[in-house]
Amino acid sequence: MNAYYTAQELADLGLQLLPKTKMGVFKKAKKENWLSRPRTGRGGGLEYAFNSLPLAVATAQSD
Repeated sequence: MNAYYTAQELADLGLQLLPKTKMGVFKKAKKENWLSRPRTGRGGGLEYAFNSLPLAVATAQSD
């Protein structure tokens, strides 16, 4: 399990508790103030800390 995920990676998990699109995840993360860091490498963007996701999402991911 990674400590950080991009919005696309979270959308690709296909969890019912998360939006299915990159933009949807980005908006939810911004609204809920998820902890993030700049993504390294080409393209930039953000990565979201797994431990800042809502508990229900973290639990569903571990199943």
